Amino acid sequence: SWDASPPQVNFPLCTIAETPRLPEHCIEYALVVLWDKSFPGKKLNSDSPADMKWVFEQAKERADAFGIPGVTYQHTLGVVKRIIPAIASTNALISAALVGEAIKISTYCGPVLNNYMMYMGQTGVYTHTFDYDKKPDCMVCGGAKLELTVSPSMTLQELLDSLGKNPTFQLTRPSVTGSSGVVFIQNPKPMRVQHEYKLPMTLEALTKAQPPVFVAGEDLLVTDPALPTKLTLRIKFG
Repeated sequence: SWDASPPQVNFPLCTIAETPRLPEHCIEYALVVLWDKSFPGKKLNSDSPADMKWVFEQAKERADAFGIPGVTYQHTLGVVKRIIPAIASTNALISAALVGEAIKISTYCGPVLNNYMMYMGQTGVYTHTFDYDKKPDCMVCGGAKLELTVSPSMTLQELLDSLGKNPTFQLTRPSVTGSSGVVFIQNPKPMRVQHEYKLPMTLEALTKAQPPVFVAGEDLLVTDPALPTKLTLRIKFG
């Protein structure tokens, strides 16, 4: 399950801009702030030595100004390209595991590995295996369903804000449609303007409008730039 994986590391802009403490803060500042200032409209090519050298030099200059050691060209590549370093022993361990599985498959000498193995080798040698099960509401595997019990007095704006605060989906600009049509749409801007009058209205008022904007308990379709596929939302009044 992806829930067991660590989330991608993102640094707050206020930290990298005002109070950098780590080499990564300086590199992110060069990447996020200085690049756009120096090359507006140009996308950074992380595979270009010239682009990466520029980011490294700017990050090194900022790190020196704040007395932060550790900014190197290789570290800059790692931060910008989100590289997870691998050492020779890692490749050797994976190769050995593959050979072991091949022997078990060909000779039936033992149960084969299903889908997960963890190796601990810092203070000793220990391996652990278990099966990773599919997450029932995995967004990547084909959508998810979210059921919310809310107060009828909640406004549409508050509902959209609550979707953005949901730790599972972390929506940024959700658009919602139902069987009666658009509940709210973010883009294009002219269409958003047409539906902005609904934002301060309560959900109860939206369900009792003529015609109703949506019906309580029906399946609403939510789309968002942060979603790889659709999200089905069901709202109940409590």
